[in-house]
Amino acid sequence: MKKNILFIAMLLFIGGRAIAKAGSYIEFKITGSQISGAVKTYSCDGNNRTEVKMTIPGSTAPMVSVSLLLKSNPDTTYVLNVKDKMYSESKTGKDDQNHKYGNYEITIVGKEKIGNYNCTHIKLHRDGDKTEREMWLSKDIAGWKTYTATKNSFFERLNIETDQKTKGAEGYPVRISIHEATGDLMQIDFVKAEKKDLSEYLFSLKGYKKPKSQLQTRSFVNPVTEQ
Repeated sequence: MKKNILFIAMLLFIGGRAIAKAGSYIEFKITGSQISGAVKTYSCDGNNRTEVKMTIPGSTAPMVSVSLLLKSNPDTTYVLNVKDKMYSESKTGKDDQNHKYGNYEITIVGKEKIGNYNCTHIKLHRDGDKTEREMWLSKDIAGWKTYTATKNSFFERLNIETDQKTKGAEGYPVRISIHEATGDLMQIDFVKAEKKDLSEYLFSLKGYKKPKSQLQTRSFVNPVTEQ
């Protein structure tokens, strides 16, 4: 009897564990005139998870936003309310203005060094857009070609594309600077990128449900404050 109990317990333990697969993890630090925080991206088998944690002046705790871009439904972004186990959806099709990167004019400023990385400094400009965007791209990051293909919903909302191949401007961003017409400045600095085994649960909607009311949906427009 004891052997049977142990065998069943072992099966339950194995069945309950998340399957881990080889993937990648990328981390950035955010600093700015109005915010500070971090961006973490997990990628595996064409699935991407972006976690953004920001501290805003006047808030009592950091605000956390978690979103998924899944291979099974590539034109949809899933925004998660981790605390209440709910999710909302938004379409990110080709007609979305935030994804029309091809309209940017790229100017190479020159070669510079950020920390230990040799970089190509570029400026991005688009007619009618008063926001100034700059990037420092480097090939010194091991595996950078793999990381450029990793999607990041936070960068997409900022109209930033990591896969730049125009006029010799190639590499992975070590620094991104965004200067709004209002005077607000945001700087995003590369912290690290590494290969690691990732749990399948990071890219799963299992246990989550859609909100039933408009009041619940507001928690995705203004991300829920979480510890």
